Amino acid sequence: RAARGAANPREARAAARASTESHVRLVATTETMDAFSRERERLAREIADRTDAAVYKEWRSTLDMRACEKCSALHGTFLPLARGFPQGDPPLHPRCRCWVLYSVENVVGAALSALWASNE
Repeated sequence: RAARGAANPREARAAARASTESHVRLVATTETMDAFSRERERLAREIADRTDAAVYKEWRSTLDMRACEKCSALHGTFLPLARGFPQGDPPLHPRCRCWVLYSVENVVGAALSALWASNE
């Protein structure tokens, strides 16, 4: 589309290249955030499995002028790890800047209980 409005073939190639590079950056950014989010979820689940601690997750958004309505509405949603967010985990859309904050409740107590039980 960007190339169609160009005055000559050189401008058309430059416009097409810029459009392609922009799309590549968009996909790379979104896929990187998705991989990062999936790995953090995996680690949170592993902690929950190994410690029997209660793990929670909270939707966090960058609340500025670029934040979309869906992400802004989910900001602060707090759930147990086993439950899913209504629209799924971030990234919710391309260039989504949301993330999940994980918190572990009583991990020390759970670890001590496991240690105590293994020594009986």
